Amino acid sequence: MLDKIINTQIGGFTLGRILMGIVIFIICAAVSRLLLKLFKKASLKKGDPNIKPFASTALRVLLYVASLLIALEIIGIPITTFVAVISVAGLALSLALQDSLSNVASGILLLSAKPFVVGDFVTVGSASGTVLSTSLLHTKIRGSDNKIILVPNKMVAAGEITNFSSEPMRRVDLTVTASYSTDTALVKESLKRAVSRTPGVSDTPKEPFINISGFAERSISYSVRVWCKNEDFWDVHNRLYEEVRAAFAEDKIQPVDRLVVDTDIC
Repeated sequence: MLDKIINTQIGGFTLGRILMGIVIFIICAAVSRLLLKLFKKASLKKGDPNIKPFASTALRVLLYVASLLIALEIIGIPITTFVAVISVAGLALSLALQDSLSNVASGILLLSAKPFVVGDFVTVGSASGTVLSTSLLHTKIRGSDNKIILVPNKMVAAGEITNFSSEPMRRVDLTVTASYSTDTALVKESLKRAVSRTPGVSDTPKEPFINISGFAERSISYSVRVWCKNEDFWDVHNRLYEEVRAAFAEDKIQPVDRLVVDTDIC
């Protein structure tokens, strides 16, 4: 009786083989989940944080496809036939999902080239912020206003990427103006004093630079360039502006020449 049930034909396959295939698939799926957990646990200690999400997804797909193929082989479905069906379906999907596949290819390129890593502050096109992750389809960035920006990988790979975190030191550039009536030497001395009062300014890789950078109708422009540690950039940037304003106030330096309007009517 049991043999009769097991040998029952369903769609050209015996019930016993179908049940065995299902059991094997469940076992393989359980083993796959265990392997994924072990992989994630191991990746917490080592590995590039950019590659972890991609590698985890790729491993999951690979394990479940392998489980399915093993189950189909046990049931009696030729793998070559299944692969042929998958190939045709894959071609159809590739035509329908060209943009998504382009994003996946770009994601793999980004993970191998590593123009940035998780935690870097970058500008990609019009998006600026801290990189949170790079998945198969997009790069996730947290903006300075705490908004989450998802940039398609093909736009990241094809566009210009500015990485502000790749080097340990970063330059702070300021442009300030002073009136023509103020002596240039006094302006430079005032700016030097402001720089010396600003915590975090470094003499490496270069000493602070102060010089005339342009002329306007009622003022002269001065460039101030100083170096600091990357993580101190905004603190130094904002504090330097405050110190320049304080130094100019001490030396009574006006940012522009006063405009005198004669209201006498002849």
